[in-house]
Amino acid sequence: MSYENFPKDYPSADPESEKPKNSNRNVLTGILVVALLGTWGYIIFDKNKTRQEKQDLTTQIVNSDSSKNELQRELNDAAL
Repeated sequence: MSYENFPKDYPSADPESEKPKNSNRNVLTGILVVALLGTWGYIIFDKNKTRQEKQDLTTQIVNSDSSKNELQRELNDAAL
């Protein structure tokens, strides 16, 4: 019977011995989830900020264009 294949060390039936390994995995998973949510939050914040800047620039262009057109009309009226 020297060819039997039995494990030499039997795993302990104590559930407390496996708890720290699972706990470390849960902590790591939690950190990764928080990091992922943080990056998505930053992306959304940055996209909204860029959209607001674009809208401000568009408003500025429209205002300067209307001012230019008003000045052009006044010049045309003065030239006549």
